Amino acid sequence: MIIDGRQFDLVTLAVERQGGRYYVQVATSVVFNRAIMNLKLKPIPEIIGWSLLITTILFSLTFPFTVRRVLRPVRVASDAAASITPANLKTRLSYTGVPSEIRPLLVAFNDALARLENGFKVQQEFLASAAHELQTPLTLIRGQIELQPAFEDKALLFFEIDLMARHVRQLLHLAEVSEAQNYQFAAVDSVDVAQDVVEYLARKADKGRVKLRVEAPDALPALTADRSALFILLKNIIENAINVTPPSGVVNVFISDSAIEVQDSGPGIKPEYLPFLFERFWRAPDAAHEGAGLGLAICKEIAVAHHWRLSVKPSAPGTRFIVWL
Repeated sequence: MIIDGRQFDLVTLAVERQGGRYYVQVATSVVFNRAIMNLKLKPIPEIIGWSLLITTILFSLTFPFTVRRVLRPVRVASDAAASITPANLKTRLSYTGVPSEIRPLLVAFNDALARLENGFKVQQEFLASAAHELQTPLTLIRGQIELQPAFEDKALLFFEIDLMARHVRQLLHLAEVSEAQNYQFAAVDSVDVAQDVVEYLARKADKGRVKLRVEAPDALPALTADRSALFILLKNIIENAINVTPPSGVVNVFISDSAIEVQDSGPGIKPEYLPFLFERFWRAPDAAHEGAGLGLAICKEIAVAHHWRLSVKPSAPGTRFIVWL
């Protein structure tokens, strides 16, 4: 309705009171109502903007934390899986806190580990059994040949039998060093072990006219290790160094509190062979010496059991093998 030229909104309400009917009318200015509505609506875009900003900030702060918390069990399982080696195949991944969607994957992985552990155990038992069973026949064969009169190929037969016996011993060593329970750790003098190896290989070095040297500080802290395993590791590396060192050459053994290094003065190792040196039964195609390709594989198993690291680098003349302690 319009009153005095101004537009109003009018509401009429009928009210019954004390037997009579009354009418109540309320009118408000249309202009006034619009002004009030404008005042209420004007802050809404600003409020929405601030709300979105605050929500975005809170989301950006809480989302990474939430994701890390949810994925933490998965990350723990991933780290555990990455740490599994042939030396600790008994390890299993934990299901604690893992989302139900991922649990079947971990169950399948643990089942695969169990099968792998069993297969590895069978392999190790076969290696040990085969090596033990071969030792006695080889000894008997060699004894029988020694009793025979001299004949043309007698020396060649001795060479072949001795080579087979060496391979059998290496198989035994490989089976032994691959099992963690076979190690007996104690305080060991690394220099003393190196000197024992040099004395053990002295005849071989003299035969090839190769000089062996051991260099070490006057005092070194004791090394926690299995003495027999350390002896085998150094023997294999130093023996290889003797094999590739030419007459009048030198094999140096450097010992410190952090590493044992063996430096030969041979022709060196081709770069393309380096990735395969510590693999079982691998031999260089142009190898000049007979072998089963097990010596350095045994060294690797011993190093892993001691949490040491093996590395090889060219060091003219020759090659340097390093056992990082």
